[in-house]
Amino acid sequence: MGVLAMLAVAWLGGAKDTLAQGLGLTWDECGAGVSNKTFACDTNVGAETIVVSFTPTFDVPKVVQAQVRMNVCFQGLTMPDWWRVLGSGSCRPGALSVRVEAPGLDCAPAWDPAGGASVKIIQRGVTVLNGFEFVPFVTLEDSSRALDMVVGQPYELMRVILDNSRTVGAGACGGCSIGASVAAYVAWLYTIDGQIINVGSAPSITWQVATTSCRAITPARRATWGAVKTLYR
Repeated sequence: MGVLAMLAVAWLGGAKDTLAQGLGLTWDECGAGVSNKTFACDTNVGAETIVVSFTPTFDVPKVVQAQVRMNVCFQGLTMPDWWRVLGSGSCRPGALSVRVEAPGLDCAPAWDPAGGASVKIIQRGVTVLNGFEFVPFVTLEDSSRALDMVVGQPYELMRVILDNSRTVGAGACGGCSIGASVAAYVAWLYTIDGQIINVGSAPSITWQVATTSCRAITPARRATWGAVKTLYR
């Protein structure tokens, strides 16, 4: 049975939902990275790397999928064009992506390379006034290659890549130098035996200005109970 089909069966059968802590965010490297990233905004070459990690507070067996609800926000009420990176109508479409790579010395791999991890990133349907929400996914294609995670060991779950394209020159998108806060509100780890590990602790890192502090502001509007629930899943 494929991983996605297996997860669907586990969900329909009533998967066990377990709470955990230990989610981490850094720039550049897992564990040894920095909490604030500065960029001169003077080139279209290269990319910046956000590393999402997890240090279990109990043993977690055979993880086959990870999802992380993330947010970028700005202290003003306007999102800079440089950060409009998702969707065909954005200033820099495709400039935000997710990858799985070998971690640095401080972290263990969450995924066996032989398992064929697939990745995707989606923007959530919720509109915010001063930022955007997105969810990167990693799914292990071969569940027989799922790895155990042991208590106290940091694991690199994924890398969110912010490309430097269209920063300068003709067609450049403004706002690269504006301070931002990047947060990971919650992660969901799905195991081969049907557990859903709900990982909290809401770490955040900053872009350009280390003192940036903000929360995404959701416009006030009338909504159904079903729509409200999707904000906090």
